[in-house]
Amino acid sequence: MNGNKNSSHNQGSQAPVSAGKLQKGFALKKAAVPPPSRGFQISLLALLGAGSFLTSAFNQYCYDDVYIVFHNPNVRSLAHWPLLFVQDYWAPMLRMGLYRPLAILSFALEWRLRPNAAWLYHATNLGLNALVTVLLYVLARRLLRPAPAFFAAAWFGCTAQHLGVVAGLVGRCDLLAAAGALLALLAAIEAIECHGRDAEWRGLGWSAAAFLLALMALLCKESVIALAGLPVLMIWLRALPQRGTVAAPAAAGPAVKTPHWSRGVLQPFRQPAVWALGAATVVYLMMRIQVVGWMARRIQYICNPLLYAGWFARLETALWSGLIGCLDLLWPFHMPQDYCYNQMAVITRPGSPRGLAVWGMLAGIAGLIWLMRKKPAARLGWLWLGLTYLPVSNLLFLIGAIHANRLFYFPSLGLALVLGAGAEMLSDSLRGWRWPRAAAAAAAACGVLLLAAYAWTDLRQGPQWSDNISFFAYMARSSPRSAVAHFDYGGVLQQWGHEKRAAAQFRAAILIHPVYRAAWLALAQCRLLQHNHAWALLDLRHAFWLHPLPGVFNQLAPLELQAGHNGNLLREGRALRGFQLAPAQKAWVWEAENRSRNSPVKRRKTHRR
Repeated sequence: MNGNKNSSHNQGSQAPVSAGKLQKGFALKKAAVPPPSRGFQISLLALLGAGSFLTSAFNQYCYDDVYIVFHNPNVRSLAHWPLLFVQDYWAPMLRMGLYRPLAILSFALEWRLRPNAAWLYHATNLGLNALVTVLLYVLARRLLRPAPAFFAAAWFGCTAQHLGVVAGLVGRCDLLAAAGALLALLAAIEAIECHGRDAEWRGLGWSAAAFLLALMALLCKESVIALAGLPVLMIWLRALPQRGTVAAPAAAGPAVKTPHWSRGVLQPFRQPAVWALGAATVVYLMMRIQVVGWMARRIQYICNPLLYAGWFARLETALWSGLIGCLDLLWPFHMPQDYCYNQMAVITRPGSPRGLAVWGMLAGIAGLIWLMRKKPAARLGWLWLGLTYLPVSNLLFLIGAIHANRLFYFPSLGLALVLGAGAEMLSDSLRGWRWPRAAAAAAAACGVLLLAAYAWTDLRQGPQWSDNISFFAYMARSSPRSAVAHFDYGGVLQQWGHEKRAAAQFRAAILIHPVYRAAWLALAQCRLLQHNHAWALLDLRHAFWLHPLPGVFNQLAPLELQAGHNGNLLREGRALRGFQLAPAQKAWVWEAENRSRNSPVKRRKTHRR
């Protein structure tokens, strides 16, 4: 009785809920929207990765695409496709010491499917960029919450620094290598997470898949050579899902807490997946050394001015190049397309302003690493960025370029993980604000605006890669201090019959690099087409004395004879004593000797004697 009275009294004493509060609560419940599904996020990421570069799908062949794809007999026929695995990447035209057979095979398969269809090659590149974006999201979901992982993958798929990789057909090498490396890494993670007798064979299967995928990635491009170190870093940094305790059998006594498999320096090397990735690297190196040798050949000073630099200059310039690459990834709106001499100058003096800026920026990055030290994704991202940049940094060995945007495609995956970890830290810090939802909405709006700016830049600059004349004009505008950019643009203008504009570009290249022999020769050809033989003769002399060769002598000797400069011709002939002269070249030298003997000046000197 008392209990009922008390309960009825308590029920009656409760204040009635107003209709406004009921409607407000109902509205809040109705406004609650479930988070997007994983499939929706993957579809949106694929759309971003392909749609951001959609305007490049209508391009034709430009730059290296013309030689690697359009004029390559290995692409036009699959009759002798096994020979691709015993040939240089540039075969049969050149021998550059590059080994990428699977990339050439992919071009050949598409040519067989639809010959000379540039749109098909570009569409494949778009699809591969979307695939890499989705694979990065799958990897980031293991380390981050869904929203930061989505932001990291979306940033990677939209940044305009990757335009050269996606819009250029030869960027297929980077795309295939990155996709294969991510698949191999995910397979290795699955193999490492397999424990117990029942899962042992499954782990070996994942390890075999990791071996095959890693080997395929390396056969597409050698820039992913550091792939074998990534699972080691993940184990050392405990960047994989933590395992719990394992109960011991009943006969062994009470349960014992076993140590985590990622502890210990030698623990990663007990995993078959790590050895599988290492074996793939060894097999690739053996194939490469057998076919093309250890290092790339024909490194030119004008493309890589570090060729004759000391070790400290190489260190500071490599660090400067890495910092510039990261800044271009984050702010890709005013980015040069070529970094040959002298667009990126070598830091030659210790304590120079750029050298001090390098060490100051490194100190700032060290502070960021310390602030983000508790995030496994951030630790892995920083080490990923450094480890994968090292093979292309010109520190361990010299490569064909001092700096290139395409070299940062695979390292930028690590920077994406760092940005995702930063977004997660920002999300955690916003929870303590007075209006956390408004702050989170503002941060999300800023992220969306940044991605939209990236995508707009991609769509606007995509048509610049439509053909050679458009691309080289864009390259000369964006890289005004690059001698190679002006020289290449002048060569295309000369092919189209614009001799005056071509000569201006060649002169700009010579002003940047006065000992650029190819630019002197091209300028002389332009002046010959303009019937300006006097200036062409001077340009040919410059080119000849920079590097005396019989090929330049063939063009120079007739002009010298025509101008009556017999003494100059004789001196140029004596400079070629180390070469076996052709009969025509010997005839020019004899003609100059006869003319010099029978000249009036020579006769007057003989008469005086």
